Amino acid sequence: MTHYIAILVEAHSGQWRAMFPDVPDCEALGYGLANVKRAAAENLKRYSEGAGVELQLPRTLEEIEQDEDWLKRNDVDFGSAVVTIVPWPQDPFAPGAATLARPSENFQASRFSGAPSKNPFSRGSV
Repeated sequence: MTHYIAILVEAHSGQWRAMFPDVPDCEALGYGLANVKRAAAENLKRYSEGAGVELQLPRTLEEIEQDEDWLKRNDVDFGSAVVTIVPWPQDPFAPGAATLARPSENFQASRFSGAPSKNPFSRGSV
């Protein structure tokens, strides 16, 4: 199964804000990490169904970390942000979908502290 990366940051309201770097118009708010993750998954599914277009293939975390414009525009600091994954509602790699290859990445939710490393998933999990 393919997943979208969601970046979770604390909002000024005390809630958590979930943002999808690859789906800029899709966000979610929620109190607590579990609530914002659930809201993010629901909003991504709703967005994909209502957008009328197929979602683009998700980027890797390394590609997102290098997108300085997006990070700056959204005030993302990986020292305090939480990175998680959300299943892609239009997953062409899902069982039963016609595919040529399956992605090999095995993403895990991570909390970052400091600058990105070669392997961002080698840090502690949330």
